Amino acid sequence: REAVVSTQSTGEGVSEVQNTACDALLAHRIEQKMSGNKVDNIVNRLHVAQPKDGTRAPHIPEAVLAKRAGVKPAEVRKLEREMELEMGDDYILDLKKHYDLPNPDDRYDDIPEIWEGHNIADFVDPDIVAKLEELEKEEAMLEEAGVYESEEEELTEEQREVRIKAGLIRKEKAVIRHQHRLNKHRNRTPVSERVIMK
Repeated sequence: REAVVSTQSTGEGVSEVQNTACDALLAHRIEQKMSGNKVDNIVNRLHVAQPKDGTRAPHIPEAVLAKRAGVKPAEVRKLEREMELEMGDDYILDLKKHYDLPNPDDRYDDIPEIWEGHNIADFVDPDIVAKLEELEKEEAMLEEAGVYESEEEELTEEQREVRIKAGLIRKEKAVIRHQHRLNKHRNRTPVSERVIMK
């Protein structure tokens, strides 16, 4: 056993003491396990394979090596910050230029505005002003022709009586409802103060 010098006040050599103690404990445990009876049964079953020529280099297929030889080093893309420093005040941030789309011309298309699951552009009609003017002209022509003018129907004596009676019935129902609401509160028993205080 080796002695390790350490001091607690400065912390010097403490980690060496811990490592030495851990190594000694591990060695002691392995020694105890190897001295037991069960080890012989386990060691007989174990076999560690070794390469025949002694060296075992990594195997890389030829196709991969050929592919690596043909690959050019990837181009390092300039950062936006570097471009900003180079261009100064002329720099304009353009995030769409790096969009990965099948057709590069689609990068600068307007993003559709969606409302309740529908694209608003589907409902935009460029000729809507012309169509509205045409409808207003047609409406004015119909008004001049008198299509919307309707003559008031004159009621017969029986129809007048029915309307008057219907109005009286509505008023009577409203009065009954109002009285019922007033009487509703009279029939209730008052709540005692003791119940309220609890």
